[in-house]
Amino acid sequence: MKKRISILSIVLTTLLILSSFSVSATGAQSWNNFWNSAEYTDEEIKNAIEKDSLSYKTYLNYKDNLFDESSVIAQVMPVEHTYTVPVTNFIQEKTNWCGPACVRQTLSFHRSKASNSFSLPSQTEIAKKLKVYGNSNGSLSTDIASTLNSYLSDFKVSGKYLSTDINDKSNPGEWLYSILKDEIKAKTYAPIVLVDTNDPNGLAQYTKYNEKIRHYNTISGVKEVEDANLGKIIERSVCRVDPHYKSTFSGSYWEVYANLYSSVSYADSHGPNKVLIY
Repeated sequence: MKKRISILSIVLTTLLILSSFSVSATGAQSWNNFWNSAEYTDEEIKNAIEKDSLSYKTYLNYKDNLFDESSVIAQVMPVEHTYTVPVTNFIQEKTNWCGPACVRQTLSFHRSKASNSFSLPSQTEIAKKLKVYGNSNGSLSTDIASTLNSYLSDFKVSGKYLSTDINDKSNPGEWLYSILKDEIKAKTYAPIVLVDTNDPNGLAQYTKYNEKIRHYNTISGVKEVEDANLGKIIERSVCRVDPHYKSTFSGSYWEVYANLYSSVSYADSHGPNKVLIY
């Protein structure tokens, strides 16, 4: 059954204008026709807004606070902040070469930033430096950092990568997030994290298929949703570039930060290898 909610139509129209949605001329006309009808169902709202699932979820969280029977309180829609660096996804050429592939992925960012003619080293070359060529060993994070550093001068980078654990920090979740955000926002480095997909609270893409491995990913983006009324971050996510040799897992994925952190923290707790190269 349809419900007439003219006050809510006015509020939502105002919020849509204030929000950061981008629509074509045709899309804008569709929005006008939709809201001008002043009658709509919950399903129509869902279909109209689901182009941006994050914004739709935020709408659901806010809809009960938009108005009451006696008054209308206009609220500013949450503001999204996104920071990214260009990272090319390279599929690992051997089952134990996620380290070499991630080194190459991270160097692709530095090459793009430097805009020079240096070619990226092959995974084979990197694997030899990481001591995983011709064997089934996994890469060590300390070796990944030193291998990255051996190439940085080619791409005009004066700093260097470090490797570290996170669980020894006073607030590891916030500490890791601040490192990822600061480096991506400043476009200085493309960090690498070690995840453990045995973590039941970690990466849903892996737990769904019961794929249990310790695995490196390059981080290429950070996204925050800020409650503009409270000046508070209400959602955080990161983009991970996964070099897995199976197409089910390889690619670039925006991940809820809490899930990524859980998987990295689990890796820290269940092995001696350092879990962050930054």
